[in-house]
Amino acid sequence: MLKIRVGGWVFLAACFLSIYRVYPLAKSAGLAGFFVLSMILHESGHALAARYYHARVHEVGLCIWGGYIRYEKPADSLYQAVILSSGMMMNLLCVVPFWFIPTIGPLVSVWNLILFVSSVLPLPWFDGGKLLKLCMRQA
Repeated sequence: MLKIRVGGWVFLAACFLSIYRVYPLAKSAGLAGFFVLSMILHESGHALAARYYHARVHEVGLCIWGGYIRYEKPADSLYQAVILSSGMMMNLLCVVPFWFIPTIGPLVSVWNLILFVSSVLPLPWFDGGKLLKLCMRQA
């Protein structure tokens, strides 16, 4: 189930307002929409992998810091690693097709590259940090 919490609406508004100061209304709305779609696709990547490995997905949503997913962690560490990696891979897969969206495509593609790179960072709140923690537990 997709949920947008109160903070998610703040996130959506912040996306739009930060872009609106630079681009006309229609382009700003399109960019904000695709930025949010990129976040949802990232979380959907996690959800699809979780469902593939029979991990129950409780919730996918947007909140003040972006996207999140709540699911039952699989017992197998390899499955958990694939689930953690699948969100960032989804953003990487979106780079080329999004490039061809008229007028806003290159910006949306760069946004997906930024999401990919930031997800890989080994910081505790990013997927890369969670993946690193998982690998350290297994060593």
